[in-house]
Amino acid sequence: MVANPARNERMWHASYAQTYLERDVRMLRQIGDLSQFQIFLRALAARSAQLLNLADLSRDLGVALNTVDGRRQCCIESNALPLARRPGQGRTGPQDSLG
Repeated sequence: MVANPARNERMWHASYAQTYLERDVRMLRQIGDLSQFQIFLRALAARSAQLLNLADLSRDLGVALNTVDGRRQCCIESNALPLARRPGQGRTGPQDSLG
């Protein structure tokens, strides 16, 4: 039985994020401050379902553009962003049209 499903879900997500940061991110890149990477992930998640503007993200986080791009690449390499695509890559045929 589950006493508090919402609490368990939050704990699972927090645990997953911590494991991802400690194992996958550190293995791919030399990230010194994992708390800053978590802030980056939250800012990235807040921009989901939008066209990603790395310059805006960089400005909002107060870090260099190449830092944001490196962190984005790290997410792609570790499969945290398995569906990262360039604009227009998702269209495969008439079934994808809006009409």
